[in-house]
Amino acid sequence: MHQATTQENATHTTRHPEQSPERYWSMKEIADHLVVSIHTPRKWLLRKQMLRPDINGIKLNRWKYSTIKDFLENPIKWRKEHAQEVA
Repeated sequence: MHQATTQENATHTTRHPEQSPERYWSMKEIADHLVVSIHTPRKWLLRKQMLRPDINGIKLNRWKYSTIKDFLENPIKWRKEHAQEVA
């Protein structure tokens, strides 16, 4: 029984969220994944240096993994390739 609990806790303490195409990522999860401050993706969004969120609210921004996957793999390369689209 204790072993099952340990496995459950290990699942919940993973650093990166599940990478399902339908899973929504928060700003914090993106920052954690890229190992940057939470303020960094916020500034990128304000400067139009990253994708607009799939869900955009006053205090809630969420991106589908399928939408932001390429950006998460290499933000600098993504910006160079999509500079015209984001601006």
